[in-house]
Amino acid sequence: MIKRHSYGPSATPTTAGERGQSGEEDAKVRERIGHELRSLFEDVVGEPVPERFRRLLQELERNSSKKS
Repeated sequence: MIKRHSYGPSATPTTAGERGQSGEEDAKVRERIGHELRSLFEDVVGEPVPERFRRLLQELERNSSKKS
């Protein structure tokens, strides 16, 4: 049997209206989340790509070019 994990309420609302928020409030929440995520990952984005990842990306690019 596969155990499924729940990371929040089982009946999570999916639209702003179901959460009791207006579209404007929903947009503000999304904007805030985006801002926080950008702040959190700003340093990571600025880091150079390790050489072994560059080689893997080049290999993937070559392989995808051969298939086209």
